[in-house]
Amino acid sequence: MTVRKVYGLDSDFIINGDKSLETVKLWASGLFDSERVKEYKFSSEALKWFLEVAFGAFKKTDTDKKRQMILAKIIHTREVVRAGFDIASVEKTNKWNEYQVGTVCLLHDVARFDQALLGDYLDSRNSFDHGDIGAEMVENSNFADFLSLGIDKKSLVESVRYHNKYEYVGDDKYAKMVRDADKLANLRVTPERFEDKIFGLADGRVSIGPIESYLNKKMVSVDEVKTRADFLLMILSWEFDFNFSETNKLFVDEGIRDWLVKELNSLGVEI
Repeated sequence: MTVRKVYGLDSDFIINGDKSLETVKLWASGLFDSERVKEYKFSSEALKWFLEVAFGAFKKTDTDKKRQMILAKIIHTREVVRAGFDIASVEKTNKWNEYQVGTVCLLHDVARFDQALLGDYLDSRNSFDHGDIGAEMVENSNFADFLSLGIDKKSLVESVRYHNKYEYVGDDKYAKMVRDADKLANLRVTPERFEDKIFGLADGRVSIGPIESYLNKKMVSVDEVKTRADFLLMILSWEFDFNFSETNKLFVDEGIRDWLVKELNSLGVEI
């Protein structure tokens, strides 16, 4: 199966488009009012706040790199919303509140916009845990429509807090869902982004740490990634952390796993 394009023309906008605030506002608002997402449900109050946070950070940017980081995170959020609903629509062992699904996915990375102003999204490099900070931001904000939509704010805060942690040992189904949705969204876009040799990683051989982690069916730590092969092995290792078998089925059926294995083989890594 051919892996589909995810970002399409939006990639060109992020890199080369007019980045005036008004143009960015129109583009970002359109992402959440398009044919692709119009059937998804989330709190309108949360969406309004999410965009306010994003645009507030955008106004403070002083480099094009930081502006691109914010735009990329906005579209990533749209894709996590899509992935969350894809998972919930086929995961039948749980009863899902669709507004909770959409809002959890919408707000999972809300702290990333302020983090972009630091010029780096690696939490360990700038001592900025975007899960913890995002959870505090959500906890300290009021959303008037949560009660009518049946959105559990405590569950939302927990989901945001733990979506980025190496492991989650709790039992909140929305926290488990958004961890899967975040990974699936990133996996879906990797082939498209890899065309541009993302992150400027070296072409060297796979490192010992990542291969040992993968062979032991453990997730590869981002701190172990030195080469393109390490990076590919890291995201392939996410299959060991999926909470729902349906997430893994989407990963396989959409051709993403086959693509990763093929790319790793081309770099001398046999899986």
